[in-house]
Amino acid sequence: MSIIPSTNEIFSTEPVFLRGNIVEPGGLYDNARHYLDVHFRLLREDFVGPLRDGIQAFVHKTKTKNTDIRIYENVFSVGPKLSLKNGLVYGLKLDEKKFGKTPWANSRRLIYGSLLALTSNQFQTCLFVTVEDRSDLEKKLTLYVRPYLQTSDTFGNCGSTKLLQLLNEQQYLTMVETTSYFEAYRHVLTALQKIPDDKFPLESYVLHLSSNITPPDYVKRNTQFDFTPLFAPSKAKIRTVTHIFAQPNSPDLITLRPQLSISYEVTSAMKRQYRNVTLLSENEWPKVNEVPLNAKQYEALKLALTKKVALIQGPPGR
Repeated sequence: MSIIPSTNEIFSTEPVFLRGNIVEPGGLYDNARHYLDVHFRLLREDFVGPLRDGIQAFVHKTKTKNTDIRIYENVFSVGPKLSLKNGLVYGLKLDEKKFGKTPWANSRRLIYGSLLALTSNQFQTCLFVTVEDRSDLEKKLTLYVRPYLQTSDTFGNCGSTKLLQLLNEQQYLTMVETTSYFEAYRHVLTALQKIPDDKFPLESYVLHLSSNITPPDYVKRNTQFDFTPLFAPSKAKIRTVTHIFAQPNSPDLITLRPQLSISYEVTSAMKRQYRNVTLLSENEWPKVNEVPLNAKQYEALKLALTKKVALIQGPPGR
């Protein structure tokens, strides 16, 4: 299933097919494919639903206020532009009479990554684009977009070349912006599409609800950890340095291997015995009353460092 809906899906009167999420205690998914399909469809509908309802309301001229989409009419396509920062993009100029006084610098409209639908024929066909650059919006009412042209994600029955004429030719268009922020959905949906069924991460815990949570694969019996940063004063000077090394025997000289090191002022509170602690040996860990953490924070730290899966919830910013 494509991330972007087709024109048939947008105007379909059939109920949307969604698989129910399994939330009851002890409920299990059939397999990895079942899990991925359930969550892909639910997440996709979360952003497609408002877009579909909004376009239908606009085309059918529904009298109720349309809060699912933002509509921009008389948007002028100014053609392609090649920039060092964004590559090939296409300019769209908004109607000065309607949007000339909008404070775009502080507006949450038309921000980077927003999904837009462009049409010249009342959505018989249209082209999806994403906002790439809005730096000229405040002064010139112009934004630059990139077409979303995956073969399965073109909107309408025309080929990509014909749809691109909407941007290549100088003409007036109708533009629709969904109120759902597409950039937040796109990466997760793409990742869900790419996860292989036979290599599902954390399968025993997510799918089979195993309570026997083992250490991460990278933590071995003798893996050691430096706990002395826990003892650093809150006002201690911390210095971070990124070391850049060229990849050995690499034909590409631009390929680099960065390494981050962190140094801080050593104080008498930092016990040397905690500089090399074997993670899976609890008797080597500092005691809870020795570190500037409460019991819950201490337990959260232990879970995060020694378990493959840890669900940690706390106040924002802490």
